[in-house]
Amino acid sequence: MKISRGSEVVKNRENRVLLLVFPMKTERRVTILLIHYSSGLECRYNMAKSLRGLASFVFMVMSVGLVHAEHSECEDFKDYFSTLVSPDYPDPYPPATRRQWYMEIPEGVQALIRVNALEIERTWDYLTLEHTHQTAHGINVTRFPLVSGNVTSILLPEGNVMLDFCSDEFENFDGFSFDIRTREINNTFDLGCYEPDVETFACASGVQYIHAIARCDRIVDCHDHSDEIGCGDCPPDTSQCEGTDICIHSKFLCDGVFDCPHQDDENCIDSKCPDGCICGEGPYAHFFGPSRAFCAAPGYLPYWTNGTTTWNQEYAMNTTLRTVVIDLHDIPLMHLDPGSFIGATNLNTLDLTNCDIDHLPSGVFDGAPRLYKLYIRNNKLRYLEKGTFRGLYNLYLLFAEFNFLTRFEEGCFEGLTNLFFIDLEFNGITDFRPGTFRDLGGSLERLIITRNNLTSINSSLFYGLEETLLRVNIDNNELKYIEPGTFHNMTILQDM
Repeated sequence: MKISRGSEVVKNRENRVLLLVFPMKTERRVTILLIHYSSGLECRYNMAKSLRGLASFVFMVMSVGLVHAEHSECEDFKDYFSTLVSPDYPDPYPPATRRQWYMEIPEGVQALIRVNALEIERTWDYLTLEHTHQTAHGINVTRFPLVSGNVTSILLPEGNVMLDFCSDEFENFDGFSFDIRTREINNTFDLGCYEPDVETFACASGVQYIHAIARCDRIVDCHDHSDEIGCGDCPPDTSQCEGTDICIHSKFLCDGVFDCPHQDDENCIDSKCPDGCICGEGPYAHFFGPSRAFCAAPGYLPYWTNGTTTWNQEYAMNTTLRTVVIDLHDIPLMHLDPGSFIGATNLNTLDLTNCDIDHLPSGVFDGAPRLYKLYIRNNKLRYLEKGTFRGLYNLYLLFAEFNFLTRFEEGCFEGLTNLFFIDLEFNGITDFRPGTFRDLGGSLERLIITRNNLTSINSSLFYGLEETLLRVNIDNNELKYIEPGTFHNMTILQDM
């Protein structure tokens, strides 16, 4: 944490910064900005006030989420600022994380949030700003997501501000960094003072500013959509929002994010469903379904694409981006080509149970980086080749039981850096190539190889899994020999 020279730091017993006191000249009007941090706990706070003659600027910090506070000058006018950043910034933010920050802007004061960096995963992670203030007509609440890296700054009047951040378990982006400045409302912010080299466009609300080059680019950056109003006819590969002249790129249709003012860009049941498929929201019908999305709102239902006759890459390209479940079980697919799921970028669960598949080629799952659960059970697979699971670095559960697997090519599990569980039950396996599972050494904890034809186990079977494997099930085989040293250094194995 950077502290200006001469400042006083007050800490608690856990050595957490609680209060920073910055000396300044007396007889000067000072704005006190209180920012509180919450990690799922209720956060209560008192209204900040503007004071005269105070000898210090006080900034309350409840966590290291605020990393910087100092006094600065801009065109000979004194103001104060702090820097608020996402968890672990400048490294990518961690998975499965929720944070909230609360800020109070006192009466007669405005705050400028300057965006230094903003990169959040669209659809699955979110950063939301909520501003509440009292008007002559009652309480006014403005709430909007911060998802666009084209936003340069946000200007807010007096009131209460909450920033709400959530990341799911999968992709982790670079996050955000904001400078927060305050000054008296009778001294208007000169944005050019803070962003001298940036040409900006002011959104109609007067709250947001964006890069001027983002005006009319068919991507909504302003929370009031004003950057895409009055931009002319819709060019090819765009869609016009209902009742407006706003055009958005087709790639943003049916992706789970509302871009159009009337939210019609997410009316996707009829427009983005492959021929012969059934699509829509609904709870998963059986035990193998996806868990609730970590950052999803209450009442969230996964979006399905259910096949009925066949599947190929064209089907995947015509599948709505909101799809998190593709269910193809009991369809006699026979085989799948490389790239069969390109376009299903948000796919979480893929069910290929009982599809008569005898071969999965290298690259068959390309384009599905968020795949978490994969069911290839009860097929006719005889071997797994190198590159079969290429790009599935978020795959966590692999069900491959009831096949005819006897051969595992070197590199067939390469890239599965998060795989936790494999079920290879009932496959007729007679032996394993030395080091078969070594590529899973950083993650695999559960391995089921029951009801196969194993008669012996070589000492390299668990090579690479010494520090991760917790449970292995090898019962109902005809084991006659286990090579000495097979379980050497299996330091955390709990159950066999």
